Amino acid sequence: MRKVRRKWLSILLTLAMLVGLVVPLAAPAAAAVDYADVVGTYKYVDNDAEDQPAGSVTIKATSDFTRPEDSASQYVYNNTDTVYATLTLPAGVTFSLVDEVYVNGTEVGSAEEVLYASDDEITLELSKEQFIVGVTISNIILDVDADVTGSINVDVTVWGTNTEDSETTFDYSESVTIAKVRSGAVSVTVDDPELITVGSSRAGAKVTIKELSPGALDEGKAIKLTIKKSGVKWDNSKMDSNAVKVTGVLADSPVVDDKGKNLIISISKASTTVAGRIEITPYFKVDPTATEGDVVVELSGNVLDTQSLVLATIGEGEVVIDVEDNDGTIYQGLSASLDTEITLDVKGSFEFGEDDYITMTLPEGFKWVKDEPMTVEDKDGSPDVDVDYYNSDRTAWFMFPRGGASGDVTISGLKIIAKGNAPVGDVYVTFGGDVEGKVKIAECKAPITVSAEKATLVPGVADQEAGDIYIKEVADGALDPQEYNDGNAIAITLKAPLGIDFSAAKVEVDDGDITVPENVYREDNTLTFYVTRESSVASTIKISDIKYDVSATAATGDVEVKVYVNDLDNYVTKVANATVVSPSARTAVFTLGSNVYTVNGVEYTMDVAAYVKNGRTYLPVRYVAYALGVDPNNVLWNEATKTVTLLKGMNAVQFTIGSKELKLNGISVSMDAAPEVQSGRTMLPFRFIAQAFGASVSYDEATKTVTMNLE
Repeated sequence: MRKVRRKWLSILLTLAMLVGLVVPLAAPAAAAVDYADVVGTYKYVDNDAEDQPAGSVTIKATSDFTRPEDSASQYVYNNTDTVYATLTLPAGVTFSLVDEVYVNGTEVGSAEEVLYASDDEITLELSKEQFIVGVTISNIILDVDADVTGSINVDVTVWGTNTEDSETTFDYSESVTIAKVRSGAVSVTVDDPELITVGSSRAGAKVTIKELSPGALDEGKAIKLTIKKSGVKWDNSKMDSNAVKVTGVLADSPVVDDKGKNLIISISKASTTVAGRIEITPYFKVDPTATEGDVVVELSGNVLDTQSLVLATIGEGEVVIDVEDNDGTIYQGLSASLDTEITLDVKGSFEFGEDDYITMTLPEGFKWVKDEPMTVEDKDGSPDVDVDYYNSDRTAWFMFPRGGASGDVTISGLKIIAKGNAPVGDVYVTFGGDVEGKVKIAECKAPITVSAEKATLVPGVADQEAGDIYIKEVADGALDPQEYNDGNAIAITLKAPLGIDFSAAKVEVDDGDITVPENVYREDNTLTFYVTRESSVASTIKISDIKYDVSATAATGDVEVKVYVNDLDNYVTKVANATVVSPSARTAVFTLGSNVYTVNGVEYTMDVAAYVKNGRTYLPVRYVAYALGVDPNNVLWNEATKTVTLLKGMNAVQFTIGSKELKLNGISVSMDAAPEVQSGRTMLPFRFIAQAFGASVSYDEATKTVTMNLE
């Protein structure tokens, strides 16, 4: 059981309804009046089966509630502020997934109107305004037990309340059919109702009657369709064999009675080996006296259960926006001609008239290619419209000329261009003017991914090597000059930060068959090359042998190279292929037992290896000094005093063999180990040397390495 809201509230409301039934209302006496109308539609289902789609239930206020004519009804209307409705399924029938039942198009699990929901019951809480407009419960999926037969009726109880006075203002109960268990004869399906207006030849929803097994529609049996709505008749001139198509069985020509209300289809020969089918496209004559609302047709006969079908709705016209072939791709920085076709589907009495206009607006980051305007046509291949553009070409608009448009309007030949930083994902066009709505027309993607190796640079040095950059297509043909750039070569531009200029680079195809000429165009901090032919497999372009001229004022940190595709104002992506470090920044790595050490990745050789003594790691003082930037001329040895002096900048560091005292700029600092001579070199635990020059130190036990970092 699922509690959509607090269950106690549901119980209190139910008790309030019962109290209201016992305690007389403080309203004027009047004859019984129905203030609610409950309408059900149904579908045929199988018993002993799960996940059976059923019909829908619509609950709506009657005219006695919305337009009260007596004092009692006026009292009910004035004093009702909240309306509750409970739908209860019969025994043996449950909701398959109650959370997926729709209330006015929203799933039960999310609908605000739902007060309580379980496997066999739904309770709604409606405002007066919602009750007047009406609420529809649809997408009802049922599990039906084996012993359930005939009609499946849902019990609907509707009651109004005045929450301030805890008063029940009215109550109404009705049982409506939402499903019928198939009897084994025929099935009936109905398309969605059509919107129609006053006039003749008004087509409704197609009705399909299908035998579940051959012979169900036997010879001599008849099917009758009776129009129940006042002011609507069958259009006898249209209800012929073209409107009633019969396969598998034989039937007489359809007959409309003298009053125009009944359509009779008589079976003249039953089916034998193939199940028969009758498809009826209804055509109506709608008088000016007909009111807006559903056109209900009662279907009956001696081969099926009587049922009511909604085949049309009388009302004002509208436009529905349909779209086809909207799965095309547009890549950032490039243009695309789309196969998308948009149809403005005219319903009912709607017509595009003279001076009606339509706007079509793209999202930020996209614009129409106005040199190749879209095509706008109605069903007759006209009108001749001029498409103009504004809003930085994001919005296209056109106006219908004299005579307007005939029927549906089709818009095709869409061509758009995406900025380099256009948002990836679905691309929608929003309609305005005399049509409102939005539809997806394409999907935007990044055409490439970028990766790079990283090198270290220092300011004020020219021709420094940087890491290679790899540009990979996300799909074959993503960089297709013909498809996405009007046949022109696609320009790929790399832009480094200010103060870092390209001094050399080579471009080549590292993988795949895309065509990229070797010509590279360098200008200060930009590098440009071109793609002249598309790939048949996703390809990778390699930019190698990159060298930078780094100015003395270049900012330290990652060198982020921005990658532009055609659009030089908006980059598609960026990648770092180097890091600018301070000239004094150093990272030195020494390994126990090895006479090789590295400084900023460059290997150097010592004439003595590091070793461990009494748990301390000893390194040669001279080479540690070199690694930390001490000039070789500033490493001094006094044989008489057995003293080492290291000079760097404003700092002077002194060690004496056998002494645990270190002097930093003349100030004595105690050490827990003394320098010693090994293989002719002064050795000292590395931490004292590094810290004397302000370097941080670390030791990796797993790799037996000492690392010193000097910012």
